[in-house]
Amino acid sequence: MATTYRQATTNNKQAQATHRSKECSDKKTMNKRMWRAKNMAAKESPKSTTKITKLPEFPTKFPQQPEIAKLTQ
Repeated sequence: MATTYRQATTNNKQAQATHRSKECSDKKTMNKRMWRAKNMAAKESPKSTTKITKLPEFPTKFPQQPEIAKLTQ
């Protein structure tokens, strides 16, 4: 059975469309896999045990120098 040019082009377009949709679904599943892998890696990573050192406490008011006091008045 011979196919006409029109039938051949429509068949080709349909084949391209299905290929494109499969490609998109593959990307979607790949993204899901990457997302899951990233989340699992974050859960399994060991928590850091380093303690944050406390900063030295500074006085609330610094003693003013006489020159600065004159300028502010």
